[in-house]
Amino acid sequence: GKLMININKNRAAEFLKNKIRNKREKLFSELDIQYMRAIERGDTALQSEIAAKKQALRDATDIDINSFETRDDLVQLWPEDLLGTNPFPTGSNIV
Repeated sequence: GKLMININKNRAAEFLKNKIRNKREKLFSELDIQYMRAIERGDTALQSEIAAKKQALRDATDIDINSFETRDDLVQLWPEDLLGTNPFPTGSNIV
């Protein structure tokens, strides 16, 4: 069964946000380069696509503390579609 987390939910959310920020910094750099190349080619569709990805990366840290109850709930908020494999296996401790 799932255990309720007995840690401060704000602190737990900040921990995950910081992990997301660390991971997305490299992606922002790569996306910036792709964006500049798209501008050089005049590829407005790709520019829009890249801009949307960057916005999704920014939104990834918009974590509502009411959206999770347990530690496993929290780590499921890791956006695998944006950042790749969730680095927190279910049942492990993050703090």
